[in-house]
Amino acid sequence: MVLSKYKAVIQIRGCFWHSHSCPRGKPPKSNVNYWGTELAKTRVRDAKNDNLLRKNEWRVFVIWECTLKSEKDLNIIADKIATDLLGKIVVTSECESEGS
Repeated sequence: MVLSKYKAVIQIRGCFWHSHSCPRGKPPKSNVNYWGTELAKTRVRDAKNDNLLRKNEWRVFVIWECTLKSEKDLNIIADKIATDLLGKIVVTSECESEGS
């Protein structure tokens, strides 16, 4: 997701495909050479793209698949990003209910 007004990018990365350090990020035990090469290419591409964005003064937020277990988790992450972007505490999880 690109938020050009804030020069920010929010990336949601799959733990397996982007080699996260959680249990979901473990490579398969079969076809080790193939997966090792493919996953290494993804890590290199991610680092290159993240560095390029930061070099151009963009903020990069990475959200890992494993951190999105519930709506509450998503709200906590959204609060943290909004607080960082706006420079003040924002609580998105306390939004007014629909129809009010």
